[in-house]
Amino acid sequence: MDRNAKKWFLMALTLSMLLGYRSTVLAAGIDIPAAVLTQGGYALGLEWGRVSRDIKFSDTEIKQRSHPYLAKLSYGLLNRLDLYGIAGAADSRNDLGFKGDSRPAFGGGIKLLLLKYNDTLVGLTGQAIRFTSSDSNVANIAGLDMKTSWYEYDMALGISRLISTQVGDGVVYAGVLLSKLNGKLESDFGNNPSQSANFKESHPIGFFLGGDLLGGDTGSGDRVRLGVEGRFITETSVLVKLSFAFSGTELAKY
Repeated sequence: MDRNAKKWFLMALTLSMLLGYRSTVLAAGIDIPAAVLTQGGYALGLEWGRVSRDIKFSDTEIKQRSHPYLAKLSYGLLNRLDLYGIAGAADSRNDLGFKGDSRPAFGGGIKLLLLKYNDTLVGLTGQAIRFTSSDSNVANIAGLDMKTSWYEYDMALGISRLISTQVGDGVVYAGVLLSKLNGKLESDFGNNPSQSANFKESHPIGFFLGGDLLGGDTGSGDRVRLGVEGRFITETSVLVKLSFAFSGTELAKY
């Protein structure tokens, strides 16, 4: 193969990988948007999930899949306003041979209690999360390395309500979601020039719903929540979450 033919072959190979490659998708749970802490309180949450989301490279749509493992540390800045940080990891898989191991992810967000009427709350959540992943010898092609950078921004408006069940009190919640993506995929093949392509979300507007079981006080004012959450249209995801509000806080102000 002469030099020009090799150059065009490598460019075609890289382009096909950029358009067909499935990079990592990552989503942090919205949680109960109005579940704010009392001022000065803090809480720790853990999440595990399965996520599938469509993204666009130009006009090409691709489905992404991942398993995020995340922790959230929240702080009650004001009685109606929380700040929280996100840290964890996620893996990545696709049908073309990319097998990314778990890599770090981090971000943060805010929660704002807008309205309370008896056992019904309305709240707003905004958050951002960043993730990068890379793999070598993608699809068993020696020397083909790829790296993806993923930035996700979510804004959610939700309503929640306290309910009574046979096993204790619980909270059900639902709302609308705006989710935006900014991503970049880069590839290197030997000594050839690096190639890159940008991607974004296919469906920015969707909805979420979930339910939590309230574990009650542990004897010192602590409260535990165990719940499940789903996100739809923007992506299809199911998250299992566990939250623990430390002494002196009210997790959902119910």
